[in-house]
Amino acid sequence: MKTRLFNLMACPECRADLQLHTFALEQDEIVDGALLCPECRMIYYIVDTVPRMLPRTLYDNPEFALRYEDQLVIIAGEYGTSTASTDRLTQHKQNTSKAFGDEWETFNRFGYDHDVFQGQTERNRFYVNTFLQQSDLEGKLYLDGGCGNGRYSLQSLQQGAEVVAVDLSHAVDTARKNLKEYSDRAHFVQGDLFKLPFKPAVFDGAFSIGVLMHTGNTQAAFKSIASHVKRTGLIGISVYQKQNPLHEFNDWWIRELTIRMPSRALYHLSRWMAGFANLAHRVRLLGLVNAFFRLEPYHLCVYDWYKAPVAHHHTRDEVQHWFEDVGAGEILHDDTPEFDHRGPIRKWIWPRCGFTVRGRLT
Repeated sequence: MKTRLFNLMACPECRADLQLHTFALEQDEIVDGALLCPECRMIYYIVDTVPRMLPRTLYDNPEFALRYEDQLVIIAGEYGTSTASTDRLTQHKQNTSKAFGDEWETFNRFGYDHDVFQGQTERNRFYVNTFLQQSDLEGKLYLDGGCGNGRYSLQSLQQGAEVVAVDLSHAVDTARKNLKEYSDRAHFVQGDLFKLPFKPAVFDGAFSIGVLMHTGNTQAAFKSIASHVKRTGLIGISVYQKQNPLHEFNDWWIRELTIRMPSRALYHLSRWMAGFANLAHRVRLLGLVNAFFRLEPYHLCVYDWYKAPVAHHHTRDEVQHWFEDVGAGEILHDDTPEFDHRGPIRKWIWPRCGFTVRGRLT
């Protein structure tokens, strides 16, 4: 962790300023250390350069605690310690952290050297999923809310942004390894989107791609992100779209099975499903298949869809109201001929799996 990141941070529980204790330093980066809140007495670890801004129910590291036991005892003795309260989403957060941490460990290079999802394809997907262009990003500080393996942080970094990438799971370590060549402009935090460890209105903009609908409360997670973006800042999000009733029913019962499957079993099943989707795509029937349930001709895309413990679906009007509620204007969405040439009936029968909304805070 660099000093630059520390200066942006605040206690995720009470929003007070944090105190930094360095245990191991390498050049200008804190490798191991602790962050203490003198107000609520929470202690957070910095492990392998990443601040782990989570309660012990979501992040625990006994090996780290033992290695730096003497330093931690001194800190606790001087200030005392406290424990963050749990909430109704704690169990869900634990399940989600495990699911996505394992996913991005397995598909760690997806978006970097994949045979399709790399280079200009990924650049185009980043734009379609955020409506952010280089002129919006260059020289600006952006928050990536739910970074996964860092594939979209990469796109913003390549277009000149400085990025703070946050993830609830240990996927943040995968992102850090993937983006090590951008270490001067890329920062990483393991944290909760509902309780982001940053001061208010410190980011020039934010994006969250395919993440918020997995949090358990999409709107609350969005509002949390928005609270850390400056007035006039841009926010672009991509979430799952509500489908036709038959698709919604099928998606419910299929996912009731898949979210309970062992990861390896779902890994093999999703690979088979992706193969079937590829065949359907070749004979131009994949759109029809997707009127009934979700399939894509790419292994990760299927695995990701059916692995997430929770995946809420939303409408554009619903999400537009969220942007309006946080004071956003210049609201754009992708339900335009530029992005979707289909008529209203076809859009209703088999809508796209997700959609994008972007707004500017005023």
